[in-house]
Amino acid sequence: MAFKNKYTVISLFFVLTIGIVISFNIHAFINWIDWGDTNLIELIRTSPQSIRVKTILEYDDFVCRHLRKGMDKKNVRKYVGDPQNTNNKKVWMWINSYDQYIKTKDKMTWQAMYSYDKAGYHLIFDKEGKLLHNGFNITVAGSPEEYCAGFMGTSLDVARKYLEEK
Repeated sequence: MAFKNKYTVISLFFVLTIGIVISFNIHAFINWIDWGDTNLIELIRTSPQSIRVKTILEYDDFVCRHLRKGMDKKNVRKYVGDPQNTNNKKVWMWINSYDQYIKTKDKMTWQAMYSYDKAGYHLIFDKEGKLLHNGFNITVAGSPEEYCAGFMGTSLDVARKYLEEK
């Protein structure tokens, strides 16, 4: 293979070098995105319950982008970890004042937690354990019963009974 002049060789070398650099950077960027998501998921999921609401708030765009209607609890737990409430069949709740609430020695039910502190987040699941909505519900904007009534298109009484049934 003979080249007519030295500029052809330099141009070919330049084009190949740029192609390799671009290819490497794209691959590195994709790995960085995956690595970042994995670490962020781990950070949120394993953050102490005392700061979980703050962690969720800090990364709410990321979390809400991943929590999708119809997700099962196992997949939801992968992103947000365990809820703070113990009666978590249909409602998962996190409140801002978790540390203070623990000191009250009150029940760890979502109803008692909501009565104590309306600042936080909650998720609502159907009978099969599937998420009824995208993203988080902001507790200060409405109770789990109010959100559930809206999602299901029912009255507040029907939603309350639904959330309380075993």
